[in-house]
Amino acid sequence: MLNTKDKICSLVLSENSNNSFSIIFSVSHSVVDGHTYYQLLNMLSRDKEIVSLSVKRKYETTIQIKNAVGKDTYDYFVGAAHVFNALFGMAVAKRAKVFAYYIDEEKIKKIKKDHNDFKSCEYISTNDILTSTYGIFTKVRLLLMAINFRGKLKILDNNDAGNYEAVVLYDKKVYSKPSGIRKTLSNGEPYRGLVDKLPSFFEGIRCKMGFITNWATFSEELYFNDCKEKLHLPLNHACGKMPYEFAIIFRAKGNENGVLYYTNRFNEDDFNSSMLPIKSCISKTIFSDHRK
Repeated sequence: MLNTKDKICSLVLSENSNNSFSIIFSVSHSVVDGHTYYQLLNMLSRDKEIVSLSVKRKYETTIQIKNAVGKDTYDYFVGAAHVFNALFGMAVAKRAKVFAYYIDEEKIKKIKKDHNDFKSCEYISTNDILTSTYGIFTKVRLLLMAINFRGKLKILDNNDAGNYEAVVLYDKKVYSKPSGIRKTLSNGEPYRGLVDKLPSFFEGIRCKMGFITNWATFSEELYFNDCKEKLHLPLNHACGKMPYEFAIIFRAKGNENGVLYYTNRFNEDDFNSSMLPIKSCISKTIFSDHRK
């Protein structure tokens, strides 16, 4: 994007009816991560203070982030096996089916209440539960979870704009329990979610993978004069294709959170599984029946 006239950021207002409108806000992922994206979006709200973000890159974080997730897992994520896996997935994939559901807070509360693996961790979070159940549901060889390093690396603070994220890799022996996710994040660096060895090159180029990212904690309700927020949705533009299973945890409206699933393998009926702590579809109008 350097030395070009390509857009970095776009804001579109669309009139839906006489009394409703939509805001479509996008920023290139080459420039910012989810944390910075929501800092910018949140500042559109009338009750939000506008602050100046630091755009000067802190290059020393590159090696720090690599060490934080483990050099071997970092190299695997940017290496040939994962790249070929993603490219092959994009090449053979049809347009991804998309489903969005509200999180079932009662199921979440029950799972937290029934948590008894205190030897591994004192508590489990909603994110731990959603990540673990998603891995079990998709039965992937490797589950990738995005992690934001603001608040984890001393050199970074919340006003550092840009991409300061990476992924934690999990195998089945770790993601099969929410406590496995929590233990990985609570024990400090390296944030390692693997018991078994990483896949070999030949296994890696074809093994089942999944990706989950949590944007819910970044998002805040937007307030404008005489307006009430009806729905907030994260959108992803990838020509309708995804390299493998992909899930986004997000704030849907008010304090209600949801999960958005991009899938090449599953149908609507599959998401009725009691395995996932989700309930009603967020919008039958937006997320139409993909079986038609």
